[in-house]
Amino acid sequence: MSVSAVERLLAAEGATAIARDGDALRARVHPGEMRVLAAALAALGLELQLFTAADTRAISGDFTLVYVFAAPTHRPSLTLLAPLSPHDPRVPSLAMQSFAASLFERDVHDLFGIVPDGHPDPRRLALHQFWPAGYHPLRRDVASRVDFRDEGQPFPFRRIFEITVGPVHAGIIEPGHFRFSVEGETIVNLEARLGFVHKGIEKLFETLPLAKTCELAERISGDTSVGHTLAHCRGLEALAGCAVPPRALALRAVLLELERLYNHVGDIGMILNDTGFAFGHAHCFRLREELLRLNERLTGHRLLRGVVVPGGIAGVSTTPPADLARNVDRLVREFADVATLSLDNTMVLERLQGTGRLTTRAASIPMPDATRRSLRTTRSTCRSPSTTPAMCGRARCCASTRPESLRVSSRCSFVRCRTVRRTYPSARCALASTPRSSWRAGAVRSGIGSSRRDPRRWRA
Repeated sequence: MSVSAVERLLAAEGATAIARDGDALRARVHPGEMRVLAAALAALGLELQLFTAADTRAISGDFTLVYVFAAPTHRPSLTLLAPLSPHDPRVPSLAMQSFAASLFERDVHDLFGIVPDGHPDPRRLALHQFWPAGYHPLRRDVASRVDFRDEGQPFPFRRIFEITVGPVHAGIIEPGHFRFSVEGETIVNLEARLGFVHKGIEKLFETLPLAKTCELAERISGDTSVGHTLAHCRGLEALAGCAVPPRALALRAVLLELERLYNHVGDIGMILNDTGFAFGHAHCFRLREELLRLNERLTGHRLLRGVVVPGGIAGVSTTPPADLARNVDRLVREFADVATLSLDNTMVLERLQGTGRLTTRAASIPMPDATRRSLRTTRSTCRSPSTTPAMCGRARCCASTRPESLRVSSRCSFVRCRTVRRTYPSARCALASTPRSSWRAGAVRSGIGSSRRDPRRWRA
């Protein structure tokens, strides 16, 4: 789509103060028109990327809502500003049009007290249940509160059989409360409650001296020092109209890649650890350590802190080590070898092959009510009119194409009965009478436990 088409749409919908800067557009709108405007932008291929708010009551007497829409390529992009009265602040919810909007709106509700009208799931997101009711920490006129009390009230359970994990975990990972709704080995729904380590970082940015804000940005998340600091610096540079030298831009890109490399290598190692493949896990963390040492040689800090600053970079040697590119290439080759060894391991494949797959069909299914908020995925579907799932030995058959009955299976795919009987001859199939022609081929896999068959031979 073209920027001109978006510009014409904004004018037709009554937007004001329309300004264009290359592929970026900016305009002001009325918040009551956002549902219609969001639907029109979606028709042009622009999706909601961000919704947030700012407490500008001291300046303009109202809140300012910020919507950012963009195409999948991020060009063109559109930033919409909408003033909102502070008296009973409410905004039409876009949650039924965008899953991302549903999360953004819950976050804004928690932090600013702006109510998303029509939201199907308005529970807290950023603040846990022990925060005082009616306290919205990002409003500029609020005072700090310390009256947080755990009164021992249980978190209510509902639906099928529910398993809780967290919020305190056996490790150094941040806390999170996850609630799995399961039917046998089928995960029907997953709900997460986060925000237990909400640090008030936004408020700290408001009160710190400007020279200290980069240090705070680096510490938002220890493994994303460059990413967060670069975002902060780009905001300052845009406000100041500062042009960053081309060499500094190039070095920033190199630093981002170095940060991505050590994070991705570590993440793959943790995935292998979760499958029980200790050999691959050990090698990934050996490579991660070498990348961290390379960071220290280049910048003086293993996590690349103190390097990205407003206007450019600092602390990087004017002459990078001659063997930098060579070492990175060597580590990438070694990582590729580890990946090949891991993917040749049957144990790894049994637990990962086909897991977490979200089909386009499942992702596009509209949820009819709040009880179907979570997207359900399926690895293949069948055409039988029956709606009753049945267990076939160690594999599950589902003869339903109704959207609300889609499942996330932790063990296997939806399979045709003849495939189950060929793979597990001793299994008695509850749907044996179903004509073979009524099933679409599916892949048989085992996500938990073991199998005597090599999963690499299985095909979807």
